Amino acid sequence: MTLDETILTLLELGFLPAGATAEQIVRIPTVRAPVYGGLGGERRTLGGRARYTLPGTDLRATVGPRTTNVYFSRAGKTTFVLNTHTRDLTRPQLQDTVTAATGRLP
Repeated sequence: MTLDETILTLLELGFLPAGATAEQIVRIPTVRAPVYGGLGGERRTLGGRARYTLPGTDLRATVGPRTTNVYFSRAGKTTFVLNTHTRDLTRPQLQDTVTAATGRLP
């Protein structure tokens, strides 16, 4: 699915927007710039995924252009239910994951 399709599906399942994950700019080694120290590597932005919460549950979701995560956040601990590439995710897979995690029918 696309980023927009994933977000729309979450909203249809009852999720509400809950901010975004923190964004960090880091330097990482790559094939083009393998030296990590100093000014080596390439700058990349990590994080910044949209965050969603399902009211009345501890079920949360983050959606980004690369990955989508569905997880429980309980007492400061995170338990992942789904962690997949956004482009590989299907609507039925997302619906089934939320249904299985909450016991709710879509």
